[in-house]
Amino acid sequence: MLAVKRMLWELAQNVPLIAGFLVAFHFWERGQWPAALGCMVLGSALAAVVIAITEPLIFPGHKETPRAMVGNVVAFSALMVAGALYLSAGWSSWWTDLLAGLVVAVALALAQEAAARERFGFVRSLWLGASCSVSLLLIRYLRDASLLVQFLAVVAWFTLVMGVYKEIRIRTGWIPATAGDGDLAAGPEGG
Repeated sequence: MLAVKRMLWELAQNVPLIAGFLVAFHFWERGQWPAALGCMVLGSALAAVVIAITEPLIFPGHKETPRAMVGNVVAFSALMVAGALYLSAGWSSWWTDLLAGLVVAVALALAQEAAARERFGFVRSLWLGASCSVSLLLIRYLRDASLLVQFLAVVAWFTLVMGVYKEIRIRTGWIPATAGDGDLAAGPEGG
């Protein structure tokens, strides 16, 4: 039951970020730059707030710092602009989506971990890479579908991958670098 709750918290974290990007990209493709940028910043800010509220519910003892929250807003917004530019480029294709997803994942991991003053997590980058690469593929192949269909596909995929990653971290005792030794509750879930 705890795993289901944690997956729902992960879903809550992803909704504003993915909705913000997809709506922003919709405006971006129509040349409505102020609306696109507004959606990017709003989605990023909402996601940062939701992450700050829900991450301690996923990882007891974890506390998101204001610096990490600002870092998330800046990183998410910058990556949304880069994602919109990338998806609008005439040269991008399904195979570059795979590479671009990995680049986005490493950039996001570096930005988040620098803001939170954590060490770089290579394994986390691989999970983010799987999430981002397939998300780009889904956006590309569902381009003619409604925003709702795109949103449901991307949010389901991203939440599943990152939720499983976090569940593995919890069950194996692999905890956030910011948590102290005594900060996490020990138990059958591994912390």
